[in-house]
Amino acid sequence: MNTVRQESHRVRSLGFRLATLLLLGGLGWGLFGPFLSLPYLFDDPVVLRAARDARWAEIWTSLRWPVGYYRPLGLTLWKAADLLWREGAVFALRGLGLTLHIFNAALVGLLYRHISGSGSRWAALLAAFWFLLFPFSLQAVIYPSALIHPLVAFLALLGALLASTHTLRGMVGALFPVVLASFAAEHGVMAGWLVCLATVLSGKRLVATDSRVRICAWIYGMLPMASLALWVSLAGPGKAMRGLPVADWGRNALYFLQGLITPLSQAIPAGWPAGSAALALLGLIVLGALAFVFYQSGYISVWVVGVGWYGLAVLPALLTRPFVYVMDGPRLMYLGAAGAAWIWAEGIQWLARRPSWGRILAAVGIGAVALAHGAFLKDMLEQMKAGGALVRETLRQVREVPPGSTLVFINYPSWLASSSERYPFGHEGIPLIPDYVGIGAFLHANLGESWEVLPLSFPDVLQPWRFRYGTLGSWPGWEGMAEIVQRADAVFRVDYRRTHLKILQAMRKQARRTKARKVAS
Repeated sequence: MNTVRQESHRVRSLGFRLATLLLLGGLGWGLFGPFLSLPYLFDDPVVLRAARDARWAEIWTSLRWPVGYYRPLGLTLWKAADLLWREGAVFALRGLGLTLHIFNAALVGLLYRHISGSGSRWAALLAAFWFLLFPFSLQAVIYPSALIHPLVAFLALLGALLASTHTLRGMVGALFPVVLASFAAEHGVMAGWLVCLATVLSGKRLVATDSRVRICAWIYGMLPMASLALWVSLAGPGKAMRGLPVADWGRNALYFLQGLITPLSQAIPAGWPAGSAALALLGLIVLGALAFVFYQSGYISVWVVGVGWYGLAVLPALLTRPFVYVMDGPRLMYLGAAGAAWIWAEGIQWLARRPSWGRILAAVGIGAVALAHGAFLKDMLEQMKAGGALVRETLRQVREVPPGSTLVFINYPSWLASSSERYPFGHEGIPLIPDYVGIGAFLHANLGESWEVLPLSFPDVLQPWRFRYGTLGSWPGWEGMAEIVQRADAVFRVDYRRTHLKILQAMRKQARRTKARKVAS
């Protein structure tokens, strides 16, 4: 009879997990699937060029990606996808990023039950959906150049899940994804410590007294040191030991704190002079209150693992990246989002364990978080939709212009951003074509041909739009603009007066030049 019950329980448990994965997959593909057909954007052309230029051996023996980072696993995936699918590589890379995001959400839910010891399935499901809808993850999911973030998270979460079983097979098997994470991106070196944290503090008790756990935890703890030594040997001590001003550390910490306590950080107005102090105080109160209630209920390990995981995950960026980089990089919080999901899922479950009023508050809390995250993502996805339609139309029109021609783009957007920011720190928008990439590299990456491209900003015709935006190029003056336009083969101008962005072809000389070439030949 017990065997039958165990088998029935196992089947129900497997069915619940499959249903959860289908729900996560349906929501994930419903939100992000429409953007799989986008072309290369943001840093993608730069990474694509690095992948094509690098030899296979160089990827693993030198700093290549694409400006001196050691990310050989990520660059190998890029090079392999480009060789196998060429024009379809961008779709394959985006599809891989989204698939990893969905599986990462499922792993977050599964790992929550190991960490909490007796967490309910519904709390685990809540943690999974919290991670899936984490508002700062959009960059990591949408852009292939940010594929390294879902990749590192998948390897770290998989290693933690295997090791948290406390079986010799699981703890040894976890070494493989943990080692791979170090080769996926520089912050992947933290995977060993993350797995060690989740392994030692699993459930309501400290399991470091188990000799097998102690030995494996020691090995996991040493892996980041070995990975760091490899990186230093490749980079050289001068580059590896560069520091940041202490002020940048403080600003970075506040920026990352937003992700840990989101969406409560939206209560602080963006640009408020006292925003730094208010955010720090809010974080102290929220995290302190959670620590107190978790301690009282016997689940302090969830708080330690969640906050510790988040802190370790963002630590490399916090210590080594200037704030001007961090404030435009919400993707840097992707790996840490797992820790934030655990403490918020546990907080909701603590409310649900209270009498009827607690369950009401838990339901209100779930609804409020869903609305806040959903509204933020909706705004960002609307920006992505508008920008995606523009770049697709741009590629369609440029295909009709012979390669080698001179193209002028007037008021082409480099980025789009929310009309009003919800969070006190950072920029909330989507990059399309950064200045350091340029339209020429964007066209070459997506069409495989080259044109001479001249971007111009014509401020006299710029006007407010439903999103804020920044344009490529500068204003050369009336005489300079007339000279540039006169020698152009085609001139394109972006119109912001409509609901959606519209690219208009103001002038084209190709027909006349093509006819002249035929006569001359």
